[in-house]
Amino acid sequence: MLAPFTITNKVLYSAEGRDPEDYGMFRNKGILAIVAACVASVVTCYILIFQYDLPLQPFSHSSHQKFMSLLYTKPWIRCPPYFIGILTGYLLAKIGNRRILILIGWACAGIIGSASLYGIQNYNAGHHWSKFVRATYYNFHRIGWSLAVSWVIIANHLGWGGPINNFMSHPIWQPFGRLSYCAYIVHWMYLYFVIPVTLVAYFCAFFWSCYFEVPTLKLEKMLIEAIMKKLGAMRAKTSRQDKKENNWEISSNQPNLVEKL
Repeated sequence: MLAPFTITNKVLYSAEGRDPEDYGMFRNKGILAIVAACVASVVTCYILIFQYDLPLQPFSHSSHQKFMSLLYTKPWIRCPPYFIGILTGYLLAKIGNRRILILIGWACAGIIGSASLYGIQNYNAGHHWSKFVRATYYNFHRIGWSLAVSWVIIANHLGWGGPINNFMSHPIWQPFGRLSYCAYIVHWMYLYFVIPVTLVAYFCAFFWSCYFEVPTLKLEKMLIEAIMKKLGAMRAKTSRQDKKENNWEISSNQPNLVEKL
């Protein structure tokens, strides 16, 4: 929803031959809207956990239904990682190969990612967490994990990944990379309702990808290519009209020059 304000406008402005920096108004509004959406999501999560005393995990808890219906399945609670992904794409297009503090970036990504992943161990062991601590962890563990993954993407894209980039770029991961999003969509249903086997999730993800994701991506690619082709034709037409007007002005000024001579 907010991608057109950040990434898409930059692409279209470039296709029209305009400086991408000219779209600053759209960029600033898009970034502001993304930040506002993330803040609204965080505030909503705090309110729900405080009001309904919700847990961090739905398993073996009396508030399972409330947790699932109020938090886990709601897009306005789960949207910050999506918006962080949009900003990551914008940042990749913006910074280019500009060198930053690589060591600090990897250290922060490791610490934040580990805290997001393992910070709940104390809670799972049975220790009581206050509502504020629960709300804080639930809000920021997704954001923290998204930031850590975003750094890995940026670092590998710019050649700062080293052995990590070599490992993650290995061709063996390509089939799983194509199925990862579909596996994310279907795995919960099969793990919870059918059988706790990861292989089943990827098996079902293959068919989900063939029936839905691949056709959708093809249609999206065709649509974008048609739009870019139309923009190119409009630009060429405008260029021809400008050239024709310039030639007409030159030819109309020639008799005046002859009379003056």
